[in-house]
Amino acid sequence: MDHVNSQLRPAPVRVLLVDNCLTYRQGLRHALDRARGLRVIAECATAAEARLADADAAQVAILDTDLPDERGVDLCRWLVSQDPGIHVLMLGFWDWDVLLAASHSAGAYGFLLRSAPIRELRAAIRQAAAAQLWTTAQLQRAEAYQQNVGRRLAALAPRERQIFWLLAAGLSNREMAARLAVSENTLEKHVGAILRKTELRSRKALLAFVLQHHLDALADPAGAGPGR
Repeated sequence: MDHVNSQLRPAPVRVLLVDNCLTYRQGLRHALDRARGLRVIAECATAAEARLADADAAQVAILDTDLPDERGVDLCRWLVSQDPGIHVLMLGFWDWDVLLAASHSAGAYGFLLRSAPIRELRAAIRQAAAAQLWTTAQLQRAEAYQQNVGRRLAALAPRERQIFWLLAAGLSNREMAARLAVSENTLEKHVGAILRKTELRSRKALLAFVLQHHLDALADPAGAGPGR
């Protein structure tokens, strides 16, 4: 009878866990491995480790949005491009629209706070293995963010996006020109185009825009600027 029951019991959901905090990661792995129907097949501390892991064997990948070497959403986008069948669940410290929108755009199946109870996380993993997790409210917030913020950032050319982030960091024209090896006159033209495309009146307004929408939450550890 036990043999028959084991044959009828569905195979456990295979999970890839990517989180930089060793204590959190190991505690989460222990909690997931103890749950019926879930099995962590690999755990990684960085995006670089995750890119080398045997992700093809995973059904669900749990990714921290705040990895030390790469944006979690960029790793999500890469994993989905490598295996469209993998279902990514993003975990973040903050319930911010910028993180919701970026996670959804990257192809994640859902977004939860890291502070979510383990019971909720276990249920979310099982649900992500079979279907989308996005709530109507989350999707509405992500769409509103794209309309109000994302479309303005998307209008920037790659060089303008780079300068946008340098402006957000508070660098002067001279500092930016030296870093980018361009003249201050050329830089000023870029700044004017950035303010026009983002519908902002001044550098001060740009800084307020970044803070209001928490754009620094998606700052690239490699220095490439805010997330898409």
